Amino acid sequence: MKISIDFGHHSIKGINEKGEEVYFQSVVSEDMEQVDLSLNLGIVDEDYIKVKTDGSEYLIGQLALDEGDIVIHNNFEEDFASLETEVLIKTAIAKLFTPEEDWEQEVELLVTIPVNQYYRHAKDFARIFEDKNINIELFDFKTNKYVSKKFKISTVDVKPQGFTALLDFALTENGQIDEVRKRFVGGNVVVIDVGFFSVDLYQTKALKPVKINLIKAIDGMHYAYTQLAKVIANKFNIVKEPYEVEEYFRIKKVNGVSIESDINKILDKLTRHIVSQIRTTLPDYKEVDNFLLTGGGSYHLAEHIGEKITNLEVQEEALLANARGGLKWLRRQAK
Repeated sequence: MKISIDFGHHSIKGINEKGEEVYFQSVVSEDMEQVDLSLNLGIVDEDYIKVKTDGSEYLIGQLALDEGDIVIHNNFEEDFASLETEVLIKTAIAKLFTPEEDWEQEVELLVTIPVNQYYRHAKDFARIFEDKNINIELFDFKTNKYVSKKFKISTVDVKPQGFTALLDFALTENGQIDEVRKRFVGGNVVVIDVGFFSVDLYQTKALKPVKINLIKAIDGMHYAYTQLAKVIANKFNIVKEPYEVEEYFRIKKVNGVSIESDINKILDKLTRHIVSQIRTTLPDYKEVDNFLLTGGGSYHLAEHIGEKITNLEVQEEALLANARGGLKWLRRQAK
């Protein structure tokens, strides 16, 4: 079964060849002591995930945030190729491993990782999962029992985020080049991948990668969320963590009071920073034919960045673009 996983410092997105999707935050807790009464009553969030693997139990994503005591966020480079990373990716695969036939036990896996991590850790990252038999149990909160998932990872491919987003834009569902977009991707293209913690840049010329020397990480949506959390605290005396304020960027109100002007100021400042960093980082900025804006944060920044970069294409349904592009690549390789 073909499965594509987009592993980010903030969240994991994935898709299988049947089009089934998974999304959860890249946080994990092994601490099982603090358990909310609602879990025992069977009143749980549909996004709650609990797994058992290699003799240990883990709370994953939102459940780890809500119920875990010692919560590990995979935000830093030293955490990247950790045990927690392995648990998170195995969990995503297990949730997506839904074969039609009982005899089907093999997974063709593609994992996308941040560009800077790709150049440093791609080979080591692949070795974690190559030719590996996985036995992981997913907890079913409806039956209050674990359900076993067993599979073998037959092949592993690791690609940089941005590249797979470009593939999603350029390829049809069966992995063929989209004739309408052929000219777009055949030129000097830079992908702007707006993530939670950072903005990744990926450049290709005639679909051949061009390594970008990024001196300093470009701030992602975490900056905007942090600033808006401060506004909400100061104006409304409501304390929110940065990851809790994303909904306010959509509704643009707090307690019925508009905060649209505050949001626009924050996004405009972040946009100026991003565009300035792009111009500084790319020596051939003026020769770039097309920019592709993608990533989970692109929805909020599209209008602002579009005002400053005219040759910009905004990817539709960008949240899962890297995962979808990885799946299209697997299909293309199978031909």
